[in-house]
Amino acid sequence: MDSGDYPRRELFDDCDPSPEGVVARLDSAAWGELAWLARRIAEHAGPFGCWATPRDDDGRLEGFAYPETVPLVADVGDFCYQRGLVLAGFRWTEWDRGQELVSADTAVSVAEVPARVVLALLTVAIRGERFSTGAVLGAFESGLIPRLLKRLLEFASEKSRD
Repeated sequence: MDSGDYPRRELFDDCDPSPEGVVARLDSAAWGELAWLARRIAEHAGPFGCWATPRDDDGRLEGFAYPETVPLVADVGDFCYQRGLVLAGFRWTEWDRGQELVSADTAVSVAEVPARVVLALLTVAIRGERFSTGAVLGAFESGLIPRLLKRLLEFASEKSRD
């Protein structure tokens, strides 16, 4: 991912606090919880979920398929909302490239992206679930959310060096 893929700065204008402020406000307990979640993800064997197809007692299709995820997926989403990592005020629906990156089948490298882009991608993936069922599961299965959380942890070590 290169800087041409990053969201325009004005899409963050309504964020309070700013993405950098969100990261700066994370305390040692939050960093510890994030590290614990990242370890759980790394140790997780198998898929993060599957698609369920509702059927009636006779086996006939009864509605639309939906994702069933392992509890870890909900734990990550809860953590992200509770700690402000899903950016309130970020105009994520205006960042078309972000939606493409989150739904990409190929691995998106986030190794060098700044904190604001990490949080923007987390926001697109997690908020996008409301409009595109399975977005979060897809972002877990593609490895994007695990990579974003690992990248976010790198900011903790940068913060401790300051």
